[in-house]
Amino acid sequence: MNLQEQVSRMQSMMGIISESLDVTDIDYDDVLFDYHKKQNLQYHSKNGNDKNLDDFKKHFIDEIKKYIVEDNKILLYRVIAVNDESQIRKPFGIYWSFKKEDSQVINWEEIDDPENLNVYRITALFDIKDIDLKSSFDLYLMNDFMESEIRIKKGVMPQDYFIEKI
Repeated sequence: MNLQEQVSRMQSMMGIISESLDVTDIDYDDVLFDYHKKQNLQYHSKNGNDKNLDDFKKHFIDEIKKYIVEDNKILLYRVIAVNDESQIRKPFGIYWSFKKEDSQVINWEEIDDPENLNVYRITALFDIKDIDLKSSFDLYLMNDFMESEIRIKKGVMPQDYFIEKI
């Protein structure tokens, strides 16, 4: 079975594993959380005066768990704009999304010649331990999963992947 077939099967299984992550897995500084409380959390969907760091960690982990597939793996997506598929470098980078529809965020304003580029989506299977939980949690506090952003540890390659032109 190739990865594309596995993806279809895995998508139907998302969220079935619930014990793979815990709030204690996120090492996050209270001082940094207090900064976010003052700067970013007033618009957050989980905002409230009674919310503490563990409340936000729990919401973050619960959301991530929805996308976990068998054997503590998570299916992630990344979009890259290059002239040709052969220009896609490995490792693929740290910027990923756990929602396919949110993976197409590209900062076109910073690309010199976008007319000649092709857009490719990488669908990849990572181990949960490959997620940079601290950076991902920081993004969650700033953006409330507006782009379903997840950061992968630098230099990590997925266990399996496929690339499609979109």
